[in-house]
Amino acid sequence: MPIAFMEKDINHIIASVLAGQATEKEKKVLEDWLGDPENLKDFIRIKEVWKTKYPEPEFINYKQKRDQLWGEIQVKGNDGIEWGYFIKVAAMIVIVVAAAFFIIQSISNETHSDQLSASPLIEKVTPAGIKSSFNLPDGSRVLLNAESKLTFPISFDDTARFVELQGEAFFQVARDPSRPFMVKSGHTLTTALGTSFNISAYPYEEKVNIALSTGKVKVDVLETNNNFEEVLLVPGEFISLDGENILNRGVFNIDTTIGWKDGLLVFNQSGFNTVIRKLERWYGVKFIYEKEPTWVFDGKFRNENLENILEVLSHSEKFDYSINHKTVNLIFYDTP
Repeated sequence: MPIAFMEKDINHIIASVLAGQATEKEKKVLEDWLGDPENLKDFIRIKEVWKTKYPEPEFINYKQKRDQLWGEIQVKGNDGIEWGYFIKVAAMIVIVVAAAFFIIQSISNETHSDQLSASPLIEKVTPAGIKSSFNLPDGSRVLLNAESKLTFPISFDDTARFVELQGEAFFQVARDPSRPFMVKSGHTLTTALGTSFNISAYPYEEKVNIALSTGKVKVDVLETNNNFEEVLLVPGEFISLDGENILNRGVFNIDTTIGWKDGLLVFNQSGFNTVIRKLERWYGVKFIYEKEPTWVFDGKFRNENLENILEVLSHSEKFDYSINHKTVNLIFYDTP
């Protein structure tokens, strides 16, 4: 839902959400609106200005005063309400929301002007079995894994460098403190200045993995209540998410996580579906089989051809195979 079509309404809703005054209906409207990547970009910019104008501790004080007021009303009853005090606190809340609205209005007008002259978008797509590397308009380097798509403008604007990823990519970001580098992938927005990191966000896996090699990144996780949980990563650290839920966070294994960019194919306690799906993506083939065996496979292969990998697998997992162009047939046999 473009911002130009409902500018006034969405600005009021954003102001209400940032001030903690939004209704469930307003939150749902915002959630739908944030489905558009450009709207998500606008919201991030608005949120950053809001945090600058109204730091979190100050805003918490407003909420505390409001809650304290309602507590006094409940205790004293109608005859004991200090209406003057009530009006003052209510006025502060109104001022906060109104100020947010004017901030948002200003940014929205600026954004709308930017969108009218926005650069056309480029889509880089890699099919199964193919990887590609290229430079972005700002000089950042991208290595795009197989079965992936990166969307970005012909030229970035002067406020942010925004791209959208489906699949997996390794980014080496050109340093530019005045223009944060933002990657939208699933329910996450990863922001960096000058750094290198890996994101894996294949739609069919319904999971996003973000791993930081060098520098520093901030990951904003869009939650169902329209808040953003911010996670800061340090080099060597990763975060794994399922939708808006954080599944895991810790230190990642370099070979397992980013070895793909150097031709390293790694299986670590991998089940049958994981092995087959990764081989299909890596070599651009389709596997045909009648049953799904129970596998827990460990292996590491560097720039190896598919037949050699299948030969290793067939000895440990007991199957015959045949390769016909881009189709691989598996026939499993029972062991005594």
